[in-house]
Amino acid sequence: MKHHHSFNETESKALHKIFEYLNPRSTKGLMSKKTIRSDVIKYFETTKAMITIVAHWTLKDYKVKTMLLAIREIHEEYTGENIANVVYPVLNEYNIHDRFGYYVATNNDTSLEWLNQHLHNEGNKQFNPDQ
Repeated sequence: MKHHHSFNETESKALHKIFEYLNPRSTKGLMSKKTIRSDVIKYFETTKAMITIVAHWTLKDYKVKTMLLAIREIHEEYTGENIANVVYPVLNEYNIHDRFGYYVATNNDTSLEWLNQHLHNEGNKQFNPDQ
């Protein structure tokens, strides 16, 4: 049975006794509920600004392939422009900037518009973001 304990549990005398029994020095590693809460929020803020770029394609024999191309961090606000600024270099890295057919992202419409602008700025084949 799984138990979901609050951050207060790290300050529990019973938990400290268990840690002290297992290794007396380990009790120094137990953080306060305030520290754990702030760490959880900090890690959430960091990881929510990550983007994964995945390619799906079909081979000539109709076998479907999938590959993780990149996991990138978005250092700024999660806008369509910032997403496109992260995605476009990956498309170039794999030389597929002119071969993608479907695109799904948060802020999809604005992200596609910015991605199309990147293609235009570098003289590459563009697409209709509305389609």
